[in-house]
Amino acid sequence: MPPDLNRDQAAPRGLDARPALLATIGFVIAVVATPPGSWRILGLLALGFIFMIARAGVEPGTIFVRWLGLLFAVAFFAGTAAVV
Repeated sequence: MPPDLNRDQAAPRGLDARPALLATIGFVIAVVATPPGSWRILGLLALGFIFMIARAGVEPGTIFVRWLGLLFAVAFFAGTAAVV
C-alpha cells in the first residue's frame, strides 16, 4: 500500500474494477472524439473529471506529484507533434 494512503482511504478489495475501467475508457473516447475547436465541450469534460476526482476524495497534490513522473513523456510527445 502506498505510504500516502491509510486503510480508511484505500479502495475496498472486494469491488469489481470493470465499471471503473469501462467509465475510464468511455471518458477517453469522449475526449478523443470531441471535434477540434469544441472548447466548451472539452471544458465540460474537464469539469466532470475534476468533480469525479473531488468526489473520490483524492488530494490534487497527490495526483500532481504522480503526474510529474509522466511529464517528460508528455513533453516529448508534445514537442514531437509540434515539430511535425
